Amino acid sequence: MAEDLDPLASAAALLHRPGLVVLTGPPGSGRTTGLRRLTAEVPGPAHTGGGLAMLRSTPALALSRAVRARLPAHDVHLLAEAVRSRVRGGLLVLDDIQYADPATLAALPLLAGHCRVLVALRTPHRLPGPVADALRAAAAAWLTVPPLDRAAALDLARRTAGGLSEEALSAVADRAGGNPSRSPRWPGRPRRAAPPGPRAWTRWRTPLPPPWPTCPARPAPPWPRSGCSAGPRRARCSGPVPPTCTRPG
Repeated sequence: MAEDLDPLASAAALLHRPGLVVLTGPPGSGRTTGLRRLTAEVPGPAHTGGGLAMLRSTPALALSRAVRARLPAHDVHLLAEAVRSRVRGGLLVLDDIQYADPATLAALPLLAGHCRVLVALRTPHRLPGPVADALRAAAAAWLTVPPLDRAAALDLARRTAGGLSEEALSAVADRAGGNPSRSPRWPGRPRRAAPPGPRAWTRWRTPLPPPWPTCPARPAPPWPRSGCSAGPRRARCSGPVPPTCTRPG
């Protein structure tokens, strides 16, 4: 499938009718930004969801997040019908489907014939071969998010690190290689000033003094005295404790 100079523009044109559009790219390449741009350009309500790395074993989680409802994950065909009845003429948007559960991945090719579906897939991924082949066969477009050109990279560097000189900004744009996530990470970016006053978490790093002086009193015998039904006595001291206090009570 041929890709034009602007893959996102071709994807927006394809999303005016039912079909599956897949955006791929390495981490930090701008897949989520591409999803937001396409969601804004395509008419109709958007149902946004996605996979979560910590909950990838939860059945139909990505689709449930999108339609805000519990779904029948035990049957793939019933799951696809439940999602179709809720999405209808809207746009189904799923991010990070490399973390999606098997039920969601199996339902996407079935939804592609009835709904407009836009998903983002990180590369490289660990999807099983048959699952990836089924997605490719059902996809109307399998597009790679293009890297930023030099003008866009310089504009991003100026917005995120405005204190750098033009030479430093040019070096940042060259070393980032068109990946937006790499631009703010290079040395030389001015750091934000720390808030005034001590931070709250530093209190827990410093051992706190005991709230009262400890008494080196000799503990009471572990067994109660004869004729006393009370339990073992504890050493107690009332008032200020002198340093030479060695008696119980």
